[in-house]
Amino acid sequence: MPFEALSPRTQALLRGDKKQEARASDVIGTIVTIVSIGSTLISVIRGGEIVYDNGYAAVYPKDADWRYFTWKKQSVYAFRYKKTTAGITVVDSVIAVSFKHDCRYQGSGRYIGNIQVVGDSCRTLLGNALHATAELPASSVENLTPETPQDPLAAISLILTYANRAMIGSGSRRETYQIRGDGRMLDLATGAEVPGGSHIDLP
Repeated sequence: MPFEALSPRTQALLRGDKKQEARASDVIGTIVTIVSIGSTLISVIRGGEIVYDNGYAAVYPKDADWRYFTWKKQSVYAFRYKKTTAGITVVDSVIAVSFKHDCRYQGSGRYIGNIQVVGDSCRTLLGNALHATAELPASSVENLTPETPQDPLAAISLILTYANRAMIGSGSRRETYQIRGDGRMLDLATGAEVPGGSHIDLP
């Protein structure tokens, strides 16, 4: 799903047009010279309603001053969760994941900035409730080029968990992806790149 297919509200949020109240950040992981800052667990959809607490994260050198970063690109990926019962769609939701990348610090590294996970849409039929969360585990922060620790390619895992509560046929699904400093997202179950991402040049 391209960026332009997301709702105007989601597009404005990911562009930074709609300001959200940021929650306090803290260091959640370190590897070589990389840290991740921000929320570890983000509630995205609760009971079928979009939640806009808008967790965020970044992966860059621990002692770096974020004010000196100039992000060149932004990648946006959309993930759809759809459930049908007896041929009828009872849950249909879209979650957008956005992050900035293509930024070096003091001439080296490829880092990740402003990771956002937001609910774009959610429709449920009566008797169904969807709960969706996103998690950025501290333990997953990684340098994908350990042979060159002074020129790291940063990465962090994203876990999307969907829990559908229904009178008949409740269930859950968990998907794990890897967000990379080169702008790509990989499906860790298959090793394949997630298709359909939009890559935007930043001003």
